[in-house]
Amino acid sequence: TPVPGDTFEARVTVISDGDTVHLDRGDKVFKARLAEVDAPEKAQPYGPEAGARLGELVMGRTVTVKVRDVDQYGRIVVWMASGGDSVNRRLLAEGAVWWYRAYSKDPTLGDIEAQAKSARRGLWADDAPEPPWDYRRRNRGMTPEGGDEPPWDPTEGP
Repeated sequence: TPVPGDTFEARVTVISDGDTVHLDRGDKVFKARLAEVDAPEKAQPYGPEAGARLGELVMGRTVTVKVRDVDQYGRIVVWMASGGDSVNRRLLAEGAVWWYRAYSKDPTLGDIEAQAKSARRGLWADDAPEPPWDYRRRNRGMTPEGGDEPPWDPTEGP
């Protein structure tokens, strides 16, 4: 299993939602979550669009990932690049995801989110979009992908 700091290439085989994919490295398939961003849940406004946009950027493509962490659900938490461009940053700039500031080590992501917000891109076209961590808190039994895992606790990280 990859550990924080590992970098490798893999093909994206499944888009679970706007910030979660399956990566086929050839020897193993990993579930990966994008680091420092959080996509609207599938049932939220802009949730399906966020997943579709991630799919447009990476589905079926070979990407480079740098592992930042492994989360409580066993997913690797990654920075992902396609064609040399950061997928995490691009989704944020397009307003497809929120900056997950509570778990971010990069304050420049706040500037990227602010630009998307002022331009009313993506989820920011809504007058009052609800952050996914608030949505999950309101729907306590919800897990990242609606499975039967323990309830998602937004204070425990992505």
